[in-house]
Formats: sequence, C-alpha cells, structure tokens
Amino acid sequence: MLIKLAKVSPPFVRSSTVLVLGSFISSALGFIYWAAAARLFSPAEVGLGAGTISAMTMIANITLCGINVANVRFMPTAGHRQTAMMRGTSLATALLAALGGTVFIVGAPIWASNLVDVGVVLIISSAVWGVFTLQDSIMVGLGRAGWVLLKNGLFGLGKLALLVVAAFVIPVSGWQNVAGPWLLTAALTVFVAWIALEKSLAQPSTSSKPAQVPKPTAFARYALANHAGSILLNLPGLLYPILVLEMLGAENTAYFYTSWMMVYMLMLIAINVSNAMVAHAAVDEAALPVLLLQGLRYAGLLVLTGVIVLAMLGRLILPWFGPGYQQGYGLLILLSLGALAYTANSFYVSFMRIRGSLRSVILPGAIAGCLSLGLTWPLTRALGLTGFGAAFIIGQLTAALVVWTPMLAGLRRGSRRLLKE
Repeated sequence: MLIKLAKVSPPFVRSSTVLVLGSFISSALGFIYWAAAARLFSPAEVGLGAGTISAMTMIANITLCGINVANVRFMPTAGHRQTAMMRGTSLATALLAALGGTVFIVGAPIWASNLVDVGVVLIISSAVWGVFTLQDSIMVGLGRAGWVLLKNGLFGLGKLALLVVAAFVIPVSGWQNVAGPWLLTAALTVFVAWIALEKSLAQPSTSSKPAQVPKPTAFARYALANHAGSILLNLPGLLYPILVLEMLGAENTAYFYTSWMMVYMLMLIAINVSNAMVAHAAVDEAALPVLLLQGLRYAGLLVLTGVIVLAMLGRLILPWFGPGYQQGYGLLILLSLGALAYTANSFYVSFMRIRGSLRSVILPGAIAGCLSLGLTWPLTRALGLTGFGAAFIIGQLTAALVVWTPMLAGLRRGSRRLLKE
C-alpha cells in the first residue's frame, strides 16, 4: 500500500489551483479564438495561421534550453539575485529563440515550404514567445501564481479582440489573418508583464535567507538536461502541426489543430500542477513524496474528467468550428487518452528534477517522443489524420509503463519502512 496521503500545505493547493484555473481560462479563450477564426476565415487560412503559430512555439520551446525549468527550481531560493536572474535568463532566451527562428527560416524551403513567406516576422515572434513562456516560470518561481492567471487571461482577451479587427477592419489574405493578432498581442503582453515584474522585484525582500543559486555551469547543466527531457516528452505537440501541414495539407492542419488545442488544455493541468510541486519542493524537499502523490491524484482526476467530457461532447463541440471539423473526433479521443499517460510522465519528470537525477529526467521523453514520431508515418498512411493520435498515445503510454513500474515499487518499499517506524 502506498504512503497514506497527508494534507498538502495550503500554499501548494493555492498555487496548483490558481495555475489550473489560469490554464482553463487561457485554453477556453483559445478555444473561442480558434472557433472564431474557423468561422471568419477559410480552413486553408486557419491551417496556415496554425502552422505559423506552431512553428513559432516550436522554435521558442526548443531554444528555451530548459531555462524556464531552472527558473522554477532556483528562483524561489535566489534571494537578492532574483532580478539579475530574471534579466539574464530573459535576454538569453530571446537571443536563442531569434537564432532558432533564423535557422528555421533559412531551411524553410526544405522542411516547411508553406511558411517561407513568414520570414523575419517568425524570427521576432519566436523571441517574443520565448520570453512570454519564460515569464510564466519566473512568476511561479517568485510565488506569483496569480499573475500567470492574469497575464494569460489578458493575452487571451486581447488576441480575440484583434482577431475581430483583422477580420472586419483590416482584412488581408494568408497566414496574417489568424497569426497576426496572436503575435501582436503576445508582444504587448510581454511588455506589460516585464514592467510588473521589475516593479515587484524592486521591492526590498523580507527574507533573511542567503541567496542559493548554483554556479553558471551547474545552472546550465541542470537546465540543458531538463530541457532535453521536456523537449522529447513534448516533441509530438511541437512537430505534429508542421508534419500535418506538409503531409496532409492546410485543411487537415486546421482539423488537427482544433483537436490538439482542446487536448492541450488537459496537458496544461499536468504541467502547471507539477511545476507548482517543483517550486514548493525546492524550499522543502522533505515534503516531495507527499506533494508528488497529492499532485498526481489532483491532476489525474482533473485530466480524467476532461477526457470523459471530450469523449461525450466532442462530436457536438467540433462542428462549432465549421463544416468538416468533426473529422477530427477520432483523433480527439486518442489524443485525450494520451494526455492521461502524459500526466504520469510529467510528474515523473518533475519528481526527478528535484531529486537531481538528470538521466531519469530524459528517459520518459526519449521513449515517448521518439516512439511517437517513429510511428507517425506508417500509422498516418494506414489511418490518415487519426494516425497522429494513435502514434501519440502509444508513445506516451509506453513511456509511462517503463518509468512508473519501478517507481511504484520504490514507493511501496518506502511506505513499508515508514509503517515499521
């Protein structure tokens, strides 16, 4: 029998709940955004816009190099060095993302011919989105989970308002219709959030503890190892929209992206609750086993509820986007089931981040990412668009079984020791 669950400290409950609520609001606004885009523009334009945004997020996430993960881990103990850490990591993130965007555009004729025309806009927006993503980790590390909710809520409302402007006031053709409002709102949100963070960090600290930040080499090693694990675990989500665009065309990309967007709402639950676990365990590592089991139960119940809702209402929701979008229902079911296994993998990775077992951080992602991508081509040829969902669930489930089987055995041994004591 596993360790009997104890009550989680109120700060962890609050942080997790606020982050999950923020993800829900952000995802709900994103749902409305894509539903509106599908109604206002053709599937081809939605597909090109989705491909542009996916390329931007892929570049930003790949070039983050784990800096966001390291911020969640070390920002809580950085003390008076928090401002320097925020500025330094933000600058590094922007430069790396811009470099990644440049490489992507140079090679676009080879691997993303439909996105060649985006050009320098993709380079700039990749840098902006990198900082946008990093700011969430900074806020979590500073104990400002509520700011993440506010920031992403304002972003969701702003991009939706600009989408309507793009449709009725300054209509253009191509990827700009759908991607333009998203990119511009992200830039404005980053600027406002930066000002708020600077003002907050300018206040004198009340903590008497000395700053505890690893040396740059140790920081980089921790960040890069965790980055490799995170990228591999999330590789299908980063590459699938671009692969669908190249393999099945713009319209199928629109169908894929709507289903993926809804499932990603569930995956964000796992990401946010596990990040809150890391931030709190960084201060009190002894509480990690309890935080792991409580957080996994909390996130798992929410994700399972979401899977059931999507299974029951998916056929009714997808037609809201327009004729043809219900073709993604089978894909939606498979992706949502894969999100359950992804939740288990995400918590395993976060647990190992605190324990400092960097090889273990990489293992589930290496299995899930490589297997999902390796199966994409044969399964897509056999099943069409649904093949992407089949590849995703096989990869995530296999990884979960491999890493959690010995993990559960270890937890059982630990519970027996505690009972004897």
